[in-house]
Amino acid sequence: MSSQVERRPRPPSLRQPSSKLERLVETHLWARVLLGMLFGIATGLAIGPSFGLVDPQSGVVLGNWLAFPGRLSLASIQMIVVPLVFASIIRGLAANDDPEALKANGIRVVSFFGRSREVLLLACSTSGSAAVMPLSLRTAEGSSGSAPPSRRSSSRSGRRPT
Repeated sequence: MSSQVERRPRPPSLRQPSSKLERLVETHLWARVLLGMLFGIATGLAIGPSFGLVDPQSGVVLGNWLAFPGRLSLASIQMIVVPLVFASIIRGLAANDDPEALKANGIRVVSFFGRSREVLLLACSTSGSAAVMPLSLRTAEGSSGSAPPSRRSSSRSGRRPT
């Protein structure tokens, strides 16, 4: 009885990407990204409250579940990119041998971070004001005397009507 040993194909090496991946990156990756973005927009509109396919509470729950992988990938990118940027700035500053140039570069970096923080705060406060302004106008219109006066009951005031 002869035994035949089945040979499994070896997995592709990680050192050389597969030809399918190379072809995907070289040809139509942009089209796939745009197609995925369009499907995401269509899905968001379909489960949104304005379209009416799903009741609003279920739409919120479904939307949170569908958003989870995207939020997870963005958080992992932030966990990688922020330390890399910080380390590259420190490395670039430390590679300088001239103390005067190091001082000038340090001042530039600190002022850049300060200005970018100010721009971010200005953008957030402007967008927050734009979001809150319609709400404050609505409440101001409601309290301008257009509402009927409330009737007080005699039991609340402690007095009997005469």
